Amino acid sequence: NESDDGGTSGGGGMKSASAIAIQYTGIDGANIFAGTGTKGAAGGLETDLDTYGFTYTMGGITVGAQRSETDVTAANSDITKTAYGIAFAVNDNLSVSYGTSESEKDGSTTDQELTGISVGYSMGGISIKAHANEGENVANTANNEFAHTEIAVSFAF
Repeated sequence: NESDDGGTSGGGGMKSASAIAIQYTGIDGANIFAGTGTKGAAGGLETDLDTYGFTYTMGGITVGAQRSETDVTAANSDITKTAYGIAFAVNDNLSVSYGTSESEKDGSTTDQELTGISVGYSMGGISIKAHANEGENVANTANNEFAHTEIAVSFAF
């Protein structure tokens, strides 16, 4: 039974996957990227994936944005995600960052929203890191929320 023509075989057979991406770094401090691909799924289904975005760094500040689209052959399964972030290296020892993303799913009236902030400080062999993340309508389900806060201290001898 040959299935190298993109077909599937067997009860759990899946199509193959393929992807291609490009990246442009010809502008000082900028990274511009885009990619597209197809991923096979069970039952002969297929998922098309597309993404594009950029990051730009000037001095101690880096900003970025990315948009991704997932098109699934199953009904009401397409997802569009948009994310933004900013990071600031205050000095060699201290950095702070913030990020947010939103996911819209076909067939859902509820958008998933995630936000997070983090800070890191290092002094010699000691590092202190903290982050706080929150999510609303996780998995595009109304009132499905989470919050996570963590502080970590590490020592290098």
